[in-house]
Amino acid sequence: MILSRFETPNEFLCCFNPKAQNSFCKHEKKCYIGEAPTLFQLSLAYDERVPEIWLEAQIKDLSEFAGCKDKLDTEQIEQIAQTLYANHKALKVTEYMIFFQLFKSGYFGHFYGAVDALVITSSFLKFKSIRNEKKAQYEKEELARIKLMEEIEHAKRVVTREEYEETKWLLNMGYEPERIKRELQEQRLDNSKKQIGIRNNDKKD
Repeated sequence: MILSRFETPNEFLCCFNPKAQNSFCKHEKKCYIGEAPTLFQLSLAYDERVPEIWLEAQIKDLSEFAGCKDKLDTEQIEQIAQTLYANHKALKVTEYMIFFQLFKSGYFGHFYGAVDALVITSSFLKFKSIRNEKKAQYEKEELARIKLMEEIEHAKRVVTREEYEETKWLLNMGYEPERIKRELQEQRLDNSKKQIGIRNNDKKD
């Protein structure tokens, strides 16, 4: 668990501060299925106030970013944080970071004159649908990758060294698991055809 790297809540809060959103969100897959803790895990590791404090920093950053004349006050920020934590504590902190990044990009629209707490909480409900689809997609890809690695390990014992090296090269090049499987199957078929051709020529001779 990633929390083992941080001895105190402050160390964690410093690492996952709002300014780090860009660097984390560059790796979308890790944000959804990586090792980052959920808000609930954060509360168990430290204290129930820690995830709320973390959320408050993210929300305040969004409020400042919006550039509206009427920004959120301290009480509003605290209430939004409490609401999100109470209803969505199963999400990872990095998933929340993606939400705030999407909000900043205008994905959920914009505020009109004032930063609206209900716009933030309702937008998060829309984000959860996006999150569920993305998470399912990446988990499916990860299962396919694991299955492929298992097949490759098996292939080491049942295919030629040349076939295995070719498969490993395709994996390192970032080929999709299904494509690698097709490539390997086609390569085996070609090898089989070659072997059949050799045997037929031997018979003619």
